Amino acid sequence: MAFHERIFQKLIIIAFLIAAPAAWWVMKSWLEDFTFRISIGAEIFFVAVITTSFIAIVTVGYQSTKAALANPVKIIEN
Repeated sequence: MAFHERIFQKLIIIAFLIAAPAAWWVMKSWLEDFTFRISIGAEIFFVAVITTSFIAIVTVGYQSTKAALANPVKIIEN
């Protein structure tokens, strides 16, 4: 994994650690109002962080590759 991808991974994990408890509490409170009750498991949060990490890796990887392959002369001319 490239340097920038590791930085984004750390930021995603920090954001997850901040947002997950708040999201769990809000969803738990909201779902209690329904007649048919369901519980929120850890699986949904695991899927969310994996999906977010995958999107970040693909996006950063694409942008890094695009920047590395760009011709600097053409960039300066524009």
